[in-house]
Amino acid sequence: MDGDDAFIAETIRYFRDKGVNVFTWWMEPHLKLSDWEPALSKHGFGFSDDTPGMAVNLHEMSNEIQPADGFEIRSVDDEESLRKWAEVFINGYGLPPNWESIAFDLWMQLGLDFPIRNYLGYLNGKPVSTSTVFYGGGAAGIYCVATLPEARGKGIGAAITLKPLQDAREKGYRIGVLQSSDMGFNVYKKLGFRHLCQIENFYLLLK
Repeated sequence: MDGDDAFIAETIRYFRDKGVNVFTWWMEPHLKLSDWEPALSKHGFGFSDDTPGMAVNLHEMSNEIQPADGFEIRSVDDEESLRKWAEVFINGYGLPPNWESIAFDLWMQLGLDFPIRNYLGYLNGKPVSTSTVFYGGGAAGIYCVATLPEARGKGIGAAITLKPLQDAREKGYRIGVLQSSDMGFNVYKKLGFRHLCQIENFYLLLK
């Protein structure tokens, strides 16, 4: 298509100038992947369709979650708790420690209240898990579900996912959605999520 190649090259230059190492190229639903694949692959893009897209009816999800004793969930509503959230999120995903400040700065700019809310889970007073909900398009989207390795296998991941969904239901929302990792897939199924699709996107590793 006319102009596509120049547009792709301009986009790559933009992210390279920003010092980005990898980025994804998402397609709007009405666009055909086959129309864009030749142009994107010419610039080195790979293709991924290995991320399950899941959804749950908030009035039918399971509420029978019993996390470990001493576990509690608090909303992130100030800078101090957001710094703890960023630390747990980065460590829970095994990301580079210097990304903590990047995550903190990003979420401070996004804001600490509706339509985005962050949650921080504490086990015996120590922050060990995170989640985020975004309200938009008539659905509650769950993101950033992470649990520190030493706190896994205690029902904490399920609990930190369930809490924002319960809050969304109280706000009148009916549907919850998320993109699942391999680790979280069975946890989300137990909550009542259904696997509806595979998330598709192109990605580029910048050298």
